Amino acid sequence: MPLFKTIAEVAAVVPVMQSFDIELVLPDIERAETRWLIDVVGQAQFDNINTPYQAGTSLNTAQTNLLKKMRVPVAHLAYYLYAPKGNVNVGSSGIQQTHSEGSSKPAFQWAVDEMRKGYLDGGYDALDVLAEFLEANKATYTIWAASSAYAKSKELFVNSTKEFNAEFAINNSRMLFMAMRHILKRHDNSTIKKVIGENLFDEIKQQIYDDAVSDANEILLSYIRPALVNLTVMDAIPEIGLKMDEFGITVVSPQRTGSQSQSVSPANSDQLNSLWKKVKQVGEDYLAGLKDYLQANSGTYPLYTATENFTKTYKNNQDSGIAFL
Repeated sequence: MPLFKTIAEVAAVVPVMQSFDIELVLPDIERAETRWLIDVVGQAQFDNINTPYQAGTSLNTAQTNLLKKMRVPVAHLAYYLYAPKGNVNVGSSGIQQTHSEGSSKPAFQWAVDEMRKGYLDGGYDALDVLAEFLEANKATYTIWAASSAYAKSKELFVNSTKEFNAEFAINNSRMLFMAMRHILKRHDNSTIKKVIGENLFDEIKQQIYDDAVSDANEILLSYIRPALVNLTVMDAIPEIGLKMDEFGITVVSPQRTGSQSQSVSPANSDQLNSLWKKVKQVGEDYLAGLKDYLQANSGTYPLYTATENFTKTYKNNQDSGIAFL
């Protein structure tokens, strides 16, 4: 069941007219909860809030505070999903579009597109706010802290939009961060583990999970994170504009029509190639710095010296996207 019962509750977190029939958007509210929210809060924490809310039972202060944070992304993302259907009706006569005879009329497509983008951006931003709120208050929300959602939020060396943006500017976009997360995960295992060894890799990951990273390992993360971010961007350059679905692989390009204040067009091949070379070099430089630092400070990292990586000499592979120097 959705986290909203009245349109007044919806209007408290997203701009919408009080005359709007909430029944129209309820399916998209539930869809947004399933598609985005539960991935962040976990099913058990969601149920801890939603079950008493549906039963009409009073929520305690912690539950009330979390419900407010949960509602914001859900409402924005629900209207992102609902918007294309707003003036289309499906009935026994088929699919029809509503045309007003009064002073108002259906919005231009560019206006709908811009509105949807605003809802999508707002929803993703609110998911970041929600994640940060849970992290800052995990001693209160112990159900979340014991969940697989929490474990997922800690499984990488770079776990948040803010951490990624600190190394490469992505306009603090959670949507873009999540689009590249699978590449980050790939480099976690295929790149960093090869440099530092499995035992040290596991130690740092556990410390990240426990929020207890040692000073020595924080130094390693100052090499690991920028290496990962730049190599992720390197791999994302040829991937990020592609969309794969049941109809095949397509290229997504920005479109701007109507009363737009700025022009946006895809980067050309020379610009992309220049960026690709730059982030590749930066990523490789940080990897080389990581290996050099470990070699020079091997006494501080016994888990590293116990592996073959301590004495192994890496040679460049001209066919590889990454060179170990």
